[in-house]
Amino acid sequence: MEGKYIPYAELLKTAEWHRKRYTILSRDHFKCTNCHKEETFTEYDEERHEVWYCWIDYDVIVRQADGTYKKCDMDFTLADKPYHMQVHHKRYILNRLPWEYNNEDLITLCNWCHSTFHQSNEVDIFAEDGKTLIANLKPCSRCHGAGSFPEYSHVQSGICFSCGGERYEQPLVNINRYTGLENPADTL
Repeated sequence: MEGKYIPYAELLKTAEWHRKRYTILSRDHFKCTNCHKEETFTEYDEERHEVWYCWIDYDVIVRQADGTYKKCDMDFTLADKPYHMQVHHKRYILNRLPWEYNNEDLITLCNWCHSTFHQSNEVDIFAEDGKTLIANLKPCSRCHGAGSFPEYSHVQSGICFSCGGERYEQPLVNINRYTGLENPADTL
């Protein structure tokens, strides 16, 4: 995609981001650092025509009818909604690609905690030096800076159509740094 504008949502599909994401998820034990829930898996009950969201419980001990206990390899617990783990940037630095951040700047949040955080809080944005605070970027008025809507994850991964997942009215990453183009809008 050299010489073309790359939306933030597309940057999150790269191998570089997947490697960084895995590092952070692994460090945080694949759990939300806020609500401590894990990712759910989806199961479809064809008989009832229902979708179930479940957590896997390993090494479950079950009491038998005769009063003895038996260790089972796996069981599951129903969840109230789907949970997906996301990596949250605690701060943004202009023109820094999502995977170029220090690990300390990133934490694991579930999709629900991540969305709630962005609706209730603003993330500090710094100049390229990583030290100078910038206060003039306006969060997207549609998603309030979340970049996505977890309740619409079934439609293009829930990406906000207004900002394209950028979270702000103007992009955090200026493509000029990578392409030498004068204006990223010229490539749209």
